[in-house]
Amino acid sequence: MTTMNIVRGWKARIAVTAASVAVVAGTLAGAPVANAASVTISGPSTGTVWSPLTYTTTTTDTSGSATYSLVNANTGAVLAAVGSWMCSSSSCTGQVTWTPSTPGTTTVQISATDGSQSPPITVNVTSVPTTTSVSAPNMAKIGQATPITVTVQSAPPSSLQPLGNAVFFLNGTQVASVALQRGAATSQGVATYNWTPANAGTFTWTASYSPASGANANASQTTQGDSVQVTQTGSLVSLQLPPTFNVNTPATLYAQVYATPSA
Repeated sequence: MTTMNIVRGWKARIAVTAASVAVVAGTLAGAPVANAASVTISGPSTGTVWSPLTYTTTTTDTSGSATYSLVNANTGAVLAAVGSWMCSSSSCTGQVTWTPSTPGTTTVQISATDGSQSPPITVNVTSVPTTTSVSAPNMAKIGQATPITVTVQSAPPSSLQPLGNAVFFLNGTQVASVALQRGAATSQGVATYNWTPANAGTFTWTASYSPASGANANASQTTQGDSVQVTQTGSLVSLQLPPTFNVNTPATLYAQVYATPSA
C-alpha cells in the first residue's frame, strides 16, 4: 500500500510538473500579445496604381527592440517597413510609404515583431487617370510624310507607364492605331504616325488612348484638335516665277499666300 502511495505521489508530481511546463510555455508564447504596445495608424484610404501612399504610426514601445512594418492584414504579407522614428519618453512616431502596383481593395495595418498590431485601414486602389495630347506641325507639304505625335500621361504622382494604343483621328475619322512606347518619363507613353497628305487645305488631328488589357490606366477622352495647313510648298508663303526671264525685260513675280481663313 505504501508503495502505491509513493507511486501515486510520484505520478502526481509528474503531472503537476508537466502542467507547470505547459503554463510556462504558454506564457512565453503569449507574452508579446499580453504585453503588446499600443499601436495606431493613420493615412489615406484611397489611392491610384503606382502612386505612393504614406502612413503614420505611433507606438508606446520606446525600447526599439521590435521591428514595425505595414502589412496586408488579410495575408500578413509585408508591404513596406517603417523607416526612422521620432521618440519621446512615452511614445515613438514613424512613417512608412507603400506604392500599390494593382487596383483593388486592400486592408493594411502596422504589425510588429513583438506581436503589437494597429487597427486596420481599408484602402481602395483604382486605375490611374490619364491625359492625352496630340502634336502636329503647323504646316505640311503635299506628298511629304509628316509626323503626328500622341502623348499619353499618367496623372501625377503616379509613375505608371501607360500601355496600349494611341488612336489617331483625321477630321474626326480614325486613320490609325499605334502602340505606345515609353516616353521621356516612365509615366508617359508616346506613339507617332507618319501622315502623307494628298491634298491642300486645313486638316485637324485628334487622338484618344485605348488601354491594353491589365494596363491599370484609364482611357482618356478624345483630345482637343491640332490643325495642320497643307500647301504645295509646305509653307504659308511661296514665290511664283515666270517660266523664263529675258535680259532688260521687266518680269512680274508673285507671292502666293496660303491662309485659313483667307482674311
